[in-house]
Amino acid sequence: MHNLAIEKVSLVIADGTQMNAYVARPSDSVKHAGLLVLQEAYGVNAHIREVTERFAREGYVSIAPELYHRTAPGFEGKYDDIQSAMPHMRAMTEKGMIEDLRAAYDWLTGNSHVAPDMIASIGFCMGGRLSWRARRSRSRRQFLSTEEISRRRYCLESLICMRRSCFSGAGLINISALNSLALSWTNASAPGKRTLM
Repeated sequence: MHNLAIEKVSLVIADGTQMNAYVARPSDSVKHAGLLVLQEAYGVNAHIREVTERFAREGYVSIAPELYHRTAPGFEGKYDDIQSAMPHMRAMTEKGMIEDLRAAYDWLTGNSHVAPDMIASIGFCMGGRLSWRARRSRSRRQFLSTEEISRRRYCLESLICMRRSCFSGAGLINISALNSLALSWTNASAPGKRTLM
C-alpha cells in the first residue's frame, strides 16, 4: 500500500473546452503505471474518487476525468436518480469522448510520475463502454499482444458488466482474454454496486 498524493487538474481538450480530472497517485518519486478511471453515469462522485484512490494505493497514477464537462462540470449524481444523468449522457458525442480520452491519456504520458509505456484504462458501467471505445480508437497507436501486456504485469481483473482495455506507449489492447490478477477488493462504499472479485 502506498501513501497518496491527490490533486485536481484541468485539461485542455482539442475542441477548446476545459475538463477537470481527479488524480490520485503514490506519493513517492518512482514511475508507476498510469490508469484512466472512467466514470459511471453519475459523474466523478465520491465513489469514483474512492476507486481512483484505491488504484493509487495499489501503485497506479490514476486519473478520473469529468466526462460531462461540456454540459455539467462537477456533476455528481445520486445512485437513485438516473434521470438527472440522462441529459448529460445523451449529449456526449463520439468525437467528444475520443478527445476527452486522448487528453487524459496525454496527461498521463506527459506526467513525470508515470511510466509512459504502461498506461491502462478501466471503466464502470458507462465508463466500461468508453474504455472499450478507447481501445477501438486506433489513431497514432498499434495493438500490443496479450503476451506483451502480461509480461509487463499490469493486468486488471475483470468486472461484471465491464469491458476494459489497456493502453501502452506503443498501443492499445483489449485484455478480456487475460486472467492475471493485479487488484482485489470488495466495494463496500456503494451499497448495491457490483464489486471487484
